[in-house]
Amino acid sequence: MKADGPFRRLLKWGIAAVWAGTAIAVLVATRIHPPTTIAASLNVRKISFQTSATRILGPSNDNQLLVSQVKSVQIHLSSPQSVAAGGARQTTSLIDIKGGPFASCSLYHVRSDGFDLQNDSMLTFSWDQAAGATPQNSNSFSLGVHGLLSGNLTSQAAAGGLVAGITCQHVQVNGGAAGDLESKLSSEGGDAIFLDTATDARLDFDLAPQNDIGDSQIPIRGEVRFWEVEPGNDDVKTVFLSGENKVTFEKVNQSFTLDEGDLLLIEPESDFYLRRFAIKNGIQLNVHGIVKDVKSGAGPNDMRTHMPSLFDQIDNAKRFWGVVPALVAFLLGLADKLRKTPEKQ
Repeated sequence: MKADGPFRRLLKWGIAAVWAGTAIAVLVATRIHPPTTIAASLNVRKISFQTSATRILGPSNDNQLLVSQVKSVQIHLSSPQSVAAGGARQTTSLIDIKGGPFASCSLYHVRSDGFDLQNDSMLTFSWDQAAGATPQNSNSFSLGVHGLLSGNLTSQAAAGGLVAGITCQHVQVNGGAAGDLESKLSSEGGDAIFLDTATDARLDFDLAPQNDIGDSQIPIRGEVRFWEVEPGNDDVKTVFLSGENKVTFEKVNQSFTLDEGDLLLIEPESDFYLRRFAIKNGIQLNVHGIVKDVKSGAGPNDMRTHMPSLFDQIDNAKRFWGVVPALVAFLLGLADKLRKTPEKQ
């Protein structure tokens, strides 16, 4: 006798349940987009982000450094200099500058060693807004800081017609009357300069030729929007420049590229870093870390996610989903064996 009908029907239902359960699991897994790790290489003219970094930028040789929202500058001169400030002239070895609400200073032919930040800061790097940023002078850029910034600089020895100096507007010098300042620094270089700013300062760098500047391992907090809003009309414009603009999802080895006209939004989950950036024909960025979402599109209302699904991210996916046909084959084999097994008398 053959195996009874009810048992065979039970096997058929079991097979159907396996396939149905698999289909449901796949459907659910394709609709879930868990956090994952990305690496992105981008070339932009502007980027803004919040950071908990306490130091920003590496050493650089600056033909000119323009600083707005100056709070104070102290210059210890290697040799006494004649200083014109507030309508008076004095010879001194110390220039002690106090800035007001609209104070700004330009430093010429100096070397900066990086800058210190206090607490969390919002930083904005701009390449196209920096004075003189052209293809022939592509390493000029600006840094906007919503927060407090300070730094140490050193004047350089006169060379090639360049002489270290400083000019300021709306400042007090050595306790004198408020006004403007103009002074050369020591021709032999080596003057020690300390500056700090009020909040919402801006630094414009005109770097010496063949001088590289950048930084690495800068933590990023909060979402990063790769676009800018034009003041006055709220129009949104892209910030991408020509070159490689690519985002890669490392765990699934998937990637997508961005057009120069695209917008990009990255929402970090945790441990997200500006791994490297450099100023060279734009701001070249490499970001890396765990993200909750990555979207791109032609406009703010045309953004779509690129996040891999849970189905994409399951480890050893081929072996996992290979279990399903194997289980079905086992059940079919069992059913066939029972069909051929005679019933005991």
